[in-house]
Amino acid sequence: MNLYEILHISQDAPEEIIKLAYKGLAQKYHPDRYKGNDANEIMIKIREAYETLIDPIKRKNYDQFLTEQARRKQQQEEYIKKKEQEEFMRAQRAAFEQQNKTNSTNGSKDNSQEADSESFKMNISIDVPHSFSIFSPFIKFKNWIISKKKVFIQIGSTCIALALIFIIVIVANSYMQSLSDKSDVEAILAAEEAREAAEEAEAAADAAAVEATGIEEDYSLADSELMNDSEEVYAESDEANTVTDERAMSTYETGLLYYLQPNPAEIKTSSKQVYDTFKESGIIGIKDLISNCYITFQKSKKCLYLDLAGKYINDSGADAGLPADEFFENEAIIERMNNNFYIPNKVGADLATPHAEQIAHQTYETIEKIISDEMAEM
Repeated sequence: MNLYEILHISQDAPEEIIKLAYKGLAQKYHPDRYKGNDANEIMIKIREAYETLIDPIKRKNYDQFLTEQARRKQQQEEYIKKKEQEEFMRAQRAAFEQQNKTNSTNGSKDNSQEADSESFKMNISIDVPHSFSIFSPFIKFKNWIISKKKVFIQIGSTCIALALIFIIVIVANSYMQSLSDKSDVEAILAAEEAREAAEEAEAAADAAAVEATGIEEDYSLADSELMNDSEEVYAESDEANTVTDERAMSTYETGLLYYLQPNPAEIKTSSKQVYDTFKESGIIGIKDLISNCYITFQKSKKCLYLDLAGKYINDSGADAGLPADEFFENEAIIERMNNNFYIPNKVGADLATPHAEQIAHQTYETIEKIISDEMAEM
C-alpha cells in the first residue's frame, strides 16, 4: 500500500485534500478514540504519509519512485509473459514433432497391410474364381437385392404398417362385439327386473284396493254411527240450551226491570242541574250538558233524566211565547234515548215505551216543583 492509498486520496490530489484527509484519519485512528491494538502503528503510517506528501520536494521524489517502481513492475510482467509464451511455443513444437513421428510410423504399417490385403485379394481372384462359378446366379441375385435394399425396406415397412392396422381393426371389432353382447344381456336383465317390479306393484295395488274397500266400509259404518250420536247430542244440547236460555232470559229480564226502576233522588239531582245550567247558559248550555252526558255516561239513566228535564224547560218557554228548539222535539229525544240507552241495554219496545212515559212524568213533576219552590222563595 503506497502513501496515497494510506491517506485514501488520488495521486493528483491537491494540498488541501491532503490536509483534510490527514485530519480526518488522525481523528478517526487517534489512540483515545480508536480502540484497536494497532492504533499507534496506523497513526505512524498516517503521519509519515502526510509529512512526505505535504512537502513538495519529498512528494516529487516519491512520485518519481512510484513511477520507476511501476515501470520496473511492468517490465517484469512483460518478461514473465514473454517467457511463458516461449515455453508454450516450445511445448507446442515438441508435441507437433512427436505427432508427426507417430503418424509416419502408423502410415508405413498401414501401407504394408494394404499391400498384403491386395495380394490376398489377387490370390483369391486368381486362385479360386472357377471354383465358385456354380454360385454365380445366387451372387447376382444377392447383389440385386442389395442394390434394391431401399425399395425392399419401404415395401416391408408398408406391409408391417398394414398388418398392424389390420390387427387393430380386428381387435376393435372384437371389443365392440363384446360390448354389444354385454349390453344385450344387461338390457334383458333390466327388462326382467322391470317386469318383476311391475308385477309386484300390481299385486301391491290390488292389496291396497282390497284394504281401502274394507276401510271405506269401516268409515261408512263409523260415519253412520257418528251421525246418529251427533244427532242425539245435538238434540240433547238444544234442549239444554233452550232451558238455559229461558233461565238466562228470565234472570236478565228480572235484573233489567230492577235497573229500569226510576230513581227519585237521581231525578231530582239531574233536574236541579238542568235548571241551574239554564239560568247560567240558557238552552244552549242544556244541550251541551245532555250531549256530553250521552258521550261520557252511555247506557246511564242519568242522561235520560237530563234530556227529559231539558225538554220540560224548552216546552215551558215555548208555551210562554219563546222560540222552541228542534233539539227537544219528541222524535229527536226518542232517537237519542233509543240509541244511547234502550238499544245498548237490550231493552225491547214493550218495556221502553212505558218506561219512558213513567220517568218523563216523574221528571216533569220534579223539575216543576224545583222551579215553583225557587219562585216562591223569590
